Amino acid sequence: MHISALDLLANEAQLITEQSALEEAVGKQNQHHARQSLETPLMMDPSVRKDFDILYPQNRVENILQGNYIPSPSHEILSQIETEWIRDLQKVLTMDINTEITKDDFILFFKRLKEKTASSMSGQHLGHYKSITIAAQSGTTIIADTLIIITNISIQTSTPLHRWQHCAQVMLEKGKGNYIENLHIIQLCEVELNFT
Repeated sequence: MHISALDLLANEAQLITEQSALEEAVGKQNQHHARQSLETPLMMDPSVRKDFDILYPQNRVENILQGNYIPSPSHEILSQIETEWIRDLQKVLTMDINTEITKDDFILFFKRLKEKTASSMSGQHLGHYKSITIAAQSGTTIIADTLIIITNISIQTSTPLHRWQHCAQVMLEKGKGNYIENLHIIQLCEVELNFT
């Protein structure tokens, strides 16, 4: 595969043809892309940046997630847009979302998937789940019921299955040229590919 990486410092394109160099360039680009939110105007204030940066040991990400984030007094005066953005972070959702998976959910999910859908990195083949779905529709539900129970326990206890913690990053060309910086990153999580 031939792809170009734009050297941002030299502002020059470099053709990459070796697999190891390409993997390294893609990895660096993905890391940079994942941290782009730290380059927004709000993050230009160093004291605000520390609150949001997961690499900073005293970050306040947990406060943000719990909806009780209050900017430090040391923050510079924030613009109206920045203040509204922080106000949105302080909202706590009180609506309950039903997360229980039912047999009907299981059947509907796998019934709609096409056989050519790629199997996951775990080796669990979609065809097995399609067969389990057909059996469940015919009244033989023991395997589907077992998978549904495992899934519900995992969700209710906030304990993701080990396999769910893996993902694949797929980079697609967006029509802007074959530079790494122009590729669109899609993250496919294992949990999206198989029920359990």
